[in-house]
Amino acid sequence: MVQRILRHGAQDPYEMVAVLLKYYNHPDKRVRESVRSSITEIVKSKAGESAVLNNIVHPSREVRRAVLSFLGEHVGFHAITYASFYEQTMLLMAMARNKNIPVDDIEALADSSKSTFLEGEIMEAVKDISTCLDFVKHRYRSAEQLRSYVVDILRMAPDLARIGVFGGVIEEPLRKAIRASRSRTYDETREIIESRMRESSVRNELLRIGRIIKESIKKRPEMKPSDLSGVDVWAISRIHELMDSVTSATIAGRKDEGIELLRAFLEDEFIGFFDENCRERVATGDPSAIFTVYTIGLVCLKLSSGLMPASAEEIYQRCFRDLEEELSIHLVMWPEIVMRIIG
Repeated sequence: MVQRILRHGAQDPYEMVAVLLKYYNHPDKRVRESVRSSITEIVKSKAGESAVLNNIVHPSREVRRAVLSFLGEHVGFHAITYASFYEQTMLLMAMARNKNIPVDDIEALADSSKSTFLEGEIMEAVKDISTCLDFVKHRYRSAEQLRSYVVDILRMAPDLARIGVFGGVIEEPLRKAIRASRSRTYDETREIIESRMRESSVRNELLRIGRIIKESIKKRPEMKPSDLSGVDVWAISRIHELMDSVTSATIAGRKDEGIELLRAFLEDEFIGFFDENCRERVATGDPSAIFTVYTIGLVCLKLSSGLMPASAEEIYQRCFRDLEEELSIHLVMWPEIVMRIIG
């Protein structure tokens, strides 16, 4: 039965996870253990993880409690905080929509926070969803205050008319309030969403380099600068400026700037260099090309470790750990050849 459940879970994790969560705290120990081990197996995939998060707002209180228990046991207590904030945000957004309060941008940021959570940046996800909660509360209060203002004006209108206040005087502030309500735009979340998109781009490019390394290299490459081809020496020397600028931004606490610098280098410079000069050489086993791609990938991963620590560590463990001696990316030394070229 467990094997059948797992097969169905691989095909449709969203449906199966919701069913299993209903029995997460089953009184029968054997049932409970089988259910929990099945969920653990299903969530090894990103779709399975996403299926668990989708049930944070499940109609069943029992399922919602099971989600909190599972996240707390398998991710950590910060995941419980995230789930709690997400549930509150979804509830308030539903209430806001019933009163025609626009919350589409907040919903977009909430969805983005789920992607951030699934990519391992739990604290960033908690920060984003708490921002969503603050925004929707503020927007709800603002709409209620505007509604109260309009109601008070309308309630006072008969008394004002009796004392000689013209109708036009009363109508003008109402028109202004209504126009302001209809024309108001909300873009508080835009900057955060753009920041998360940049982080996702850097994460995807680092993972792409990691996959190339995983597929092409069985042993940590070593080369002398004199043995490198000229184009590869030039490519490695370009890292000097990147290291200086990203490190300065990281130390100064300008995370978004550091992420953008990495994104620009990886997407605008490295991809062009790799496609034009390295792809075919790496495929044919050229030591100089392989060493260059490895070195650039490792340096960029180290630079990202101060900006996206969880993502950098995950990529290191998946793609570089078997080639490096250190247990963590945070312990890896800068490649010697980079330090020589810089020197």
